Amino acid sequence: MILVEAQKESAFDEGWRQCLAEMIAVQRLNNEPKQTIFGIVSNGAMWQFGKLKLEMFTQNKIF
Repeated sequence: MILVEAQKESAFDEGWRQCLAEMIAVQRLNNEPKQTIFGIVSNGAMWQFGKLKLEMFTQNKIF
């Protein structure tokens, strides 16, 4: 699981770019491309969840 802090509500897109890059890095560093990786971006008040399975990234759009 990867957790990234978004500094403000408008920074969630930036947070997801960083989080997704880290999620891909985890798959590659562990040499396990089939491993499902979960990610979270939060600004402390709101949380958004995502999942990387193989090369398919799914993001929960609801905060």
